[in-house]
Amino acid sequence: MAPYSGQAVVIGGSISGLLSARILADHFEQVLILERDITPEDPVPRKGVPQSFHGHVLLAQGVKILDQLFPGFCEQLKARGAAEIDLLADYLAQTDGDAWLPRFHSGIYTYGCTRSLIETLIRERLCEFPQVQFEDKQQVLGLKGDPSRKAVIAVNSRSRSGLDQQVPAQLVVDASGRGSKAPQWLQTIGYDKPEEIKIDPLLTYGSRVYQVPDNFEHDWKGILLGAQGADNPRSAILVAVEDNRWLVTFGGYGEVQPAQEEEGFLDFARKLRSPVLYEALMVAKPLTPIYRYKGTVNRRRYFEKLSRWPENFIVIGDAACAFNPTHGKGITNAALSALCLNQTLESYSPQTLQGFSFKFQKQLAKVNEETWSEVLDRDSHLHTVQHKPSFLSLNQLLRPYLLEVFGAAQSNPKVFQKVLEILHQLQPKTSLFEQDLLLEVAKQAVIPKSLRKITKKDHTIPKRLHSKQELEQTLHHRYIYTNGIRLHYVTQGEGPLVVLLHGFPEFWYSWRHQIPELAQNFKVVALDLRGYNDSDKPKDAKAYHITELMKDVQGVIKGLGYDHCILAGHDWGGAIAWNFAHRYPEMVEKLVVMNMPHPAAFSKALTSNPQQMLKSWYIPFFQLPVIPELLMQAEDYRAITSTFSDGVSNKHAFSPQDIEIFKDAVAKRGALTAMLNYYRCNSDLFQQDWKRLDIPTLMLWGIDDAVLGKELTFSTKNYVSHLQIKYLENCSHWTQQEQPELVNRYMKKFLLSEDGHNNASVGKPLVAAGFPS
Repeated sequence: MAPYSGQAVVIGGSISGLLSARILADHFEQVLILERDITPEDPVPRKGVPQSFHGHVLLAQGVKILDQLFPGFCEQLKARGAAEIDLLADYLAQTDGDAWLPRFHSGIYTYGCTRSLIETLIRERLCEFPQVQFEDKQQVLGLKGDPSRKAVIAVNSRSRSGLDQQVPAQLVVDASGRGSKAPQWLQTIGYDKPEEIKIDPLLTYGSRVYQVPDNFEHDWKGILLGAQGADNPRSAILVAVEDNRWLVTFGGYGEVQPAQEEEGFLDFARKLRSPVLYEALMVAKPLTPIYRYKGTVNRRRYFEKLSRWPENFIVIGDAACAFNPTHGKGITNAALSALCLNQTLESYSPQTLQGFSFKFQKQLAKVNEETWSEVLDRDSHLHTVQHKPSFLSLNQLLRPYLLEVFGAAQSNPKVFQKVLEILHQLQPKTSLFEQDLLLEVAKQAVIPKSLRKITKKDHTIPKRLHSKQELEQTLHHRYIYTNGIRLHYVTQGEGPLVVLLHGFPEFWYSWRHQIPELAQNFKVVALDLRGYNDSDKPKDAKAYHITELMKDVQGVIKGLGYDHCILAGHDWGGAIAWNFAHRYPEMVEKLVVMNMPHPAAFSKALTSNPQQMLKSWYIPFFQLPVIPELLMQAEDYRAITSTFSDGVSNKHAFSPQDIEIFKDAVAKRGALTAMLNYYRCNSDLFQQDWKRLDIPTLMLWGIDDAVLGKELTFSTKNYVSHLQIKYLENCSHWTQQEQPELVNRYMKKFLLSEDGHNNASVGKPLVAAGFPS
């Protein structure tokens, strides 16, 4: 039985009205929604919601609440054709800066669909509640107060046929949107109009739906292009929506407005900050007319400040507080307001609602304030907005710190993830001041701007990077028994064999960007080296000597039914690859090594190059017993986090999820000691004489490597007959992960060439003893 007898009346079938009705269905015997329009059965725009023609961003918090109010809602959206979108991986986005935002897997999802689909699905789910009724074609004329004028007891409405009616209500909810007449209704029954603030960004929308062209190659589900200030006040969003369509919305500030005719609309697209959206539209088919909209004013009505307020009447959604739609806050704020309504109702006794209405308006004001202050702060910096916040306002006082946060986010995925969670209202703004974030920002802030390393801006469109879960959908996990142990590997593709050997402290996942690319032409096998991840971890340190590691590789190649392979290695995997190519040259068709010099070159540097000797301090340190394990395990493997965040040039190469994946692998029982044993039992690795290597070899080198100097590549030429070297900018030690697109391009060109000798740098003749057995 519902806590409150009688009927609650909702004015307006907007998303805010529908979500309010969902809450009221748990508290009232009957809920009636009065809607001015004729509600369509299909998800199509309706006249009373002019914004339904335009693109909408459903924030992640909004997604979460909708699924909470209507369990399975997100799955139903997908079943209706909505695109599930990872907010970083699936969007091409340029906002404040010139560079593209990173596209790592954020794990924060939204859905690409029309507003009409969201509204239709909510309405359908509401129909499952028998106490909820809809009455269309009803124009609400005003409120009816009781004789004492202390409470609202009914609403007056008129049908399209001209029939007037008085609808009794124990609670009236005004969710009629931006066009709400609540201030006038209040005056009619003897109350004051509220204070009202309007901030107009002078924004004009223009939108159109397009059919996605057949065979159009793209790896994104949305494009977001922000305005570039007064010089180019044009913004745009393209989002994939149901029925394999694109919904495109242009925004122009001031006198710069999207046109409503074909040529002018495309000309607006052509003048956006990037041509990528324009080029997509040039091959797409328009499906609708061009719709324009100018109702983008930020408006807030301070109902909560009135000295008197009637019982049994509340105002919610855009009727109370409306935002510039470009910030994408509307639907999510409506969802948060619905939760506020639920919490306030639950705090009241079932016997009375006395005092409820005004208490709710005060609680709602707190919800609105969060979004209002953020939107106003962002809009106050538009050249079209005259309103400037007080210098002493909290947002202005915090602005220097917030700028440092956003600056840190550009080069730190951990900070970027936190900022994204706050923008999508998954985390409160107070989380900007958590200890970890303060430390990350402080590390940047203490360095004078004149001394900060400036990363070269990359204006090329970034490719989508797949998550581990997505990648594993196409991978096969296998085990092979060889050399007395069980080795784990992942494989994909068919053809000539490519074996990938990872480094320290990684596992097969370090090749995540190369596996699907190389699998187009080869059978790719990425090993977990012995001691790592899911491979066996012998306890004896001697089991990790280079001779055993080479036998592992030999056993894998032969165990897979091949006589030879293309061998690629990075870091320790590169050291194994060099040794294997010398010991078993007949088994290596081509060799690719990344940020690991030839062992002879490294050996010479460790005894004659003081700078390299200092850089290699970690080699003798890792040979110590126990201490390295203790230090690396400390603070939840803080050393691993630092390795893949502080120790890289391309700061967006490793997402927070990537770092956790590597930490989980290192934390497996016995893995850390096994990994360190590579250093403990291979002190003789570089102290050998070497024949000249006659295998076509490609060396890829991140020039910002902090532990291996670039000069090591020069002397490597003396030991390899057919050597190509490619130097990668904005790349440190983690070559294939920091610059995956370049690495893939160079590898495929080298591997698909006939002999790999193209543009080879041939070293000088070398007189040396043979490779020891």
